[in-house]
Amino acid sequence: MGTGNALTLAELSTLPVDRLVGVGPKKLDGLRSAGITSLLDLLMHYPLRYIDRTREATIDSLAVGDEGMVLVTIQRVDVRRTRQRRALVNVKVTDGSGAMDLTFFNQPWREKQLREGMQAVVFGKMDTYRGRRQMANPVVDLVGDKTGRIVPVY
Repeated sequence: MGTGNALTLAELSTLPVDRLVGVGPKKLDGLRSAGITSLLDLLMHYPLRYIDRTREATIDSLAVGDEGMVLVTIQRVDVRRTRQRRALVNVKVTDGSGAMDLTFFNQPWREKQLREGMQAVVFGKMDTYRGRRQMANPVVDLVGDKTGRIVPVY
């Protein structure tokens, strides 16, 4: 194969992706469903876009429609059931510049994850609902996760 350790693109197209360490049957099924069967397919699978989570914003600095990452302190967590018996978790947060609600649809486990007084980094699109600032189903990073990174979206 190739000269030395270098592989050609033609050779990469013949090597199955399950030759990689950590690619077992479950991951192989997921890769196949995305059309990835060879190492070349994997190398040529580019993200649709990137989310820039390196720039921290404040609640008041985000306009409606802006995506942003905000370090918040959780003030209150409420859970209720919708008419369809799904969980609706509403979290009131602040960052010193302002306040907003985080609304999580059908994610009842958020009640246990997010506690009053806890700090978290949230990333989402700013919106308003009934006159209050809100992020619906934002990504939540407990400090240290993927905070401050540029994250690919496939």
